[in-house]
Amino acid sequence: MTYDFEMLALRIQKKKKAFMTRLYTVLALVVLSLCVMVYNFDKTATFIAGAVIFTSLLYMCFSWLKQNPAVLFSKEIEGENVREHEYIERVSQGLLKGTSRRPLLPHTYANRKSGVPRHLIRGTVYLRLRNGDVTSWSGLFPKHMDIYEEGDTLYKPAGARFMVVTSREVKEQPCPLCGAINTKENKECHGCGLLMIHKKLEKRANLWDVA
Repeated sequence: MTYDFEMLALRIQKKKKAFMTRLYTVLALVVLSLCVMVYNFDKTATFIAGAVIFTSLLYMCFSWLKQNPAVLFSKEIEGENVREHEYIERVSQGLLKGTSRRPLLPHTYANRKSGVPRHLIRGTVYLRLRNGDVTSWSGLFPKHMDIYEEGDTLYKPAGARFMVVTSREVKEQPCPLCGAINTKENKECHGCGLLMIHKKLEKRANLWDVA
């Protein structure tokens, strides 16, 4: 059970174009308004230009929060789900060489005693890439973390926020685009309508096999 990654790529490309269009439009309005404020001393024109700048920047802030560009323009990630201490040990060999911080368990929401409501908690996965490096990806919900198991191969398409399991058959699979949890009974994501494909991804499932 997986998703139509070609359809996903088209949607993400559309989102990128829409985001850049909004960004360039806001920049054009701000520059134009600044020119009016500099070269026109009329109070009314200056006030209108200031209001346009404020409104444009406010609109861009909302757009930025709604569609995080750090996610939208992110690269694809695929790797083996590992414990956090492997990530810390890997980092300690580089910039933080000599650190003694080696927790025995993953520092995830499941291992924290917190009074924060479950729906407000965000989790992090640590992935060992094919080249041996270990990276992390944050902002995942508890319902996603409950699906991932140690040793799973997780895949995040470029521009997507959420990860899917590609190394084993799962009863539930997060949508990489909106994060909704779908089952084998779904023909498309119930959250965003992304088409689902019900077949084994043998190529990705064998990613970690050694020939």
